[in-house]
Amino acid sequence: MQKMKNGKQLVKKKIRKYVLLTVAAFFYAIAISLFLDPNDIAPGGITGVAILINRFTNVPTGTLNLILNIPIVLLGLWKFGFTFIFSTMYALGANTILTNY
Repeated sequence: MQKMKNGKQLVKKKIRKYVLLTVAAFFYAIAISLFLDPNDIAPGGITGVAILINRFTNVPTGTLNLILNIPIVLLGLWKFGFTFIFSTMYALGANTILTNY
């Protein structure tokens, strides 16, 4: 009985984690799509580079963000393993979809 209860708690914890990741990706995508990108503000990091490249190529910023993050995610996969990187890949995918939408 205790094992089943712990299993349910683990599932609830993982669902909560991915709901929070989705909400965070949503707000981040709104910040990029409605504030940074239209006002030609390029923050630091991969997002800023993606906004700059977008100005020259017209490839969507979210797609560029995904493409530029692939080497970093692969390095993280090598260093930390799939279990840790899976949530990062989920957040990156959600951010890409929401930013392009």
